[in-house]
Amino acid sequence: MIQNYLIIGMAILFVVVLLQLHKTSEREDELLEKISNKNLLIWDYETELLEIRSKIAEANDRAKTWELQANFLKELNDDKPKSTRGKGNN
Repeated sequence: MIQNYLIIGMAILFVVVLLQLHKTSEREDELLEKISNKNLLIWDYETELLEIRSKIAEANDRAKTWELQANFLKELNDDKPKSTRGKGNN
């Protein structure tokens, strides 16, 4: 008689453990899906960041080109003889 109660108790315990395991497995699947979604967001942000860095590099290149052109034009202007019209010679 006691053996029957032990077997029934062990069966109930086994069912409870299986239910907990199933619940844990479902939770694990949910967490893995969340991680996957977050990884996709990270990839999107990294891609966007690379695009922004590329645009910044292009803008810096254009600015450097403009600076070189401005310096070249300034040197050309500095090399021209200065006009002395309207000024007295001392």
